[in-house]
Amino acid sequence: MIFELIRYGICGLCTTGINFFLFILLRQWQFSLLSSNCISISCAIIFSFFVNHFLVFKQKEIHLNQFLLFTGLRLFCMVIEIISMYILIQGFHGSETFSKGLCQILVIGLNYILNKEAVWKQ
Repeated sequence: MIFELIRYGICGLCTTGINFFLFILLRQWQFSLLSSNCISISCAIIFSFFVNHFLVFKQKEIHLNQFLLFTGLRLFCMVIEIISMYILIQGFHGSETFSKGLCQILVIGLNYILNKEAVWKQ
């Protein structure tokens, strides 16, 4: 259990890094806030499925239903992240980078619980 959490943490940091890096890069290329967030999250979702599947939860075979459930739950979390970012940036006038980081903390915890209990329940 503890090693699973460590693996999840390492893979989560890599996923967050991809998400954050792409978001900042796309914003520098003048993509809109919404487009940058959606693209960066989508790329992170695909990366995250594979590293979680093979490295964290040590599954051998990929099943379509797992991928669809994982993607659906991640899209749910994406909606939460987008709404949270909008509230933090527009409502509280927070910086984009700080808001993105804060939302990532929320989403990482929520994703682990959802993945553990729904996608890769053992």
